[in-house]
Amino acid sequence: MREPLQDFRFDKSEYERPNQKWVCGWASDGRACRIGPDGKGKCRATCECTPLLKGDRWYCTRPKSAGGKCTAGPLSGGGCSRPIQTCQPVRSIRAKRGMTVMMVSAFTIGLILFFLGGSDTSTLKNAFLSPGDLSAPHGAIENCSACHTSKANSAIDSALATTVNPLQGLGETHLCLNCHQTGKKDALKAHGLSQELLAEITGRIQQSHTAGDTPLMLTLASLGPEVPHNDLAELACATCHREHHGRQHKLTEMDNSHCQACHTAQFASFANGHPEFSDFPSYQGVSYKYDHSTHQNEHFPKEGIEFDCLSCHYADQPNRENMLVGKFDKICASCHHHTEQVTRDGIPVFHLPGIDFETLIDNDISIGEWPLDAGIDLDTEISPLMQLLLSVEEDVSEDLVLLSDSDIPLYDLIDAEEEEMEAAARIAWAIKGLFYDMLQNGRKELLSRLQTALGADVRQSELIALVDQRSTEEIQPESPEWLAALEAAREQWFPSLLNEIPRYRAGRSIEFYEHEDYEEPDEIEWGNWYMEFDEFAILYRASGHTDHFYRRLAEASTRLKENSDLAQTILTALKADDAPGQCMKCHNNEANDESANQITWAEKRPNEPISELTKFVHAPHLVLDCQRCHIYQAENGFQHIEKNICANCHTQNRATESCLNCHSYHTEAFALMHSHQE
Repeated sequence: MREPLQDFRFDKSEYERPNQKWVCGWASDGRACRIGPDGKGKCRATCECTPLLKGDRWYCTRPKSAGGKCTAGPLSGGGCSRPIQTCQPVRSIRAKRGMTVMMVSAFTIGLILFFLGGSDTSTLKNAFLSPGDLSAPHGAIENCSACHTSKANSAIDSALATTVNPLQGLGETHLCLNCHQTGKKDALKAHGLSQELLAEITGRIQQSHTAGDTPLMLTLASLGPEVPHNDLAELACATCHREHHGRQHKLTEMDNSHCQACHTAQFASFANGHPEFSDFPSYQGVSYKYDHSTHQNEHFPKEGIEFDCLSCHYADQPNRENMLVGKFDKICASCHHHTEQVTRDGIPVFHLPGIDFETLIDNDISIGEWPLDAGIDLDTEISPLMQLLLSVEEDVSEDLVLLSDSDIPLYDLIDAEEEEMEAAARIAWAIKGLFYDMLQNGRKELLSRLQTALGADVRQSELIALVDQRSTEEIQPESPEWLAALEAAREQWFPSLLNEIPRYRAGRSIEFYEHEDYEEPDEIEWGNWYMEFDEFAILYRASGHTDHFYRRLAEASTRLKENSDLAQTILTALKADDAPGQCMKCHNNEANDESANQITWAEKRPNEPISELTKFVHAPHLVLDCQRCHIYQAENGFQHIEKNICANCHTQNRATESCLNCHSYHTEAFALMHSHQE
């Protein structure tokens, strides 16, 4: 049994009162006096005892606890023979502790009162105890109230308030939003996602995730208090973005333990426990009709060219985050030079169909002036574009449908009924009327017919391209080139047109007559427009790979095809294997969907932050072979990237495995709305 620290028997030791404030100065030498100092710390020692007189003799009264009676005994006069030398009493341990507590408490209260005092001492306070320099992005801020609530006169006051009430930071978060704004209503919730979506994601992870060994620190962190948030589950910006750590501090940096502290699925490392990728990247391949396998195994070897991904793809600027597809003239034209030859053929816009005027004459039906060679030997139907321009006249549109349903071609009316022959004649007059109106009214007539035929959904950019073959930024020509071509055609095909149409519309009878006394050159050009005399056609030839007329015509036809049979007919013609320009040979409907109403002309070029939690920056990976990560299968295209491909490099000691390498916290960027003001 361990002996007690003090023997409390009366003859062994004195009883010490722990609440005494002073102790004898000789106590440290082991010879403290029995009487000890008084309550004010003064020494009261005189002698070791007070002798007792019994009869005529003095006796020593020193107790056993002090050594018992001394051998010398009292003096003859009754005084003690063992005087005690006076000492300097010292404070007891209890008293020292009490004083220390009182001083610390007083000092703390003084500091609190000092720093919570009036604004007249704010400069002194901040100079005396600064919370630290702001980071570089916030370095221009001089007034603490720009970021801290009015209840706090400084960052120190705010820190004290936040210590007492962690939700105090949410009030200051709204001050952050004075400069950093976003359009999302859930911007302050975790990841900027709604509570419903967060719950859905959490449930999905809980069902599919198989965690590895959870680190001890994360296990302990999960047992602690949750990250404070208000009733709307909003988090303060300062939960992750900590200021006053110096100019070089990056506000967006966080270590993995901070990221995982709130997560349901926690894991030790990227390779050990991180969920497997499901469909990354979610966007596959290019939007063109492009077969990587055929080009790699057939076309490139045939041309003696090395198949290199970077010969067609390049990183965007300035961050080189995304890989884009180069322009046609840089990456395709060197091999697809035959496309230039294809674009020498134009698309017929204004033309004459062959009409069996002999049968009409035999049945006393006149179409007035008509070229001799545009009769039964010209077996061409009305082109979709001409049908589009003629369809604005309701009776002509019905006549076209009548002949189509009867399977009666205009150039062969022998088996036609009287009604069908009269319909053919009205179509012939409508074609000549179209020429007349276009010559009289110019681009105004073409614009009006296109708007009527395509409907209210036609776009201004499409009309400009179809009328003037220009973009909205280009200067409008004084006279469109097609108008000059139309005038030349009128002189050759219908010399009397300007007199004939007014007479016809006035109801006057016009006899049929033909002419053939005109020169017939092979071809005449007006810019991108040219005339083929033997085909009685005015055609438009593409000006290059990106032609305004072809592009807008294809866009309008694709977008309006569900509500317009003529738009569908034009689109079908543009998709034909022998179509001029062969635009649709490479450019596909969005997502290869025939029902889609949009054409993808160029690869997607993201110019705004993508609203996703996962990000990937190509720049540091370009030193690797692209096909190391992007595996292509001829049957299924590019395969989704698996986690183990990334985990080969992304370890703690190699390419790092920080969560922020691949993940963004916010699903939408916070825009800086204005500069900081004092």
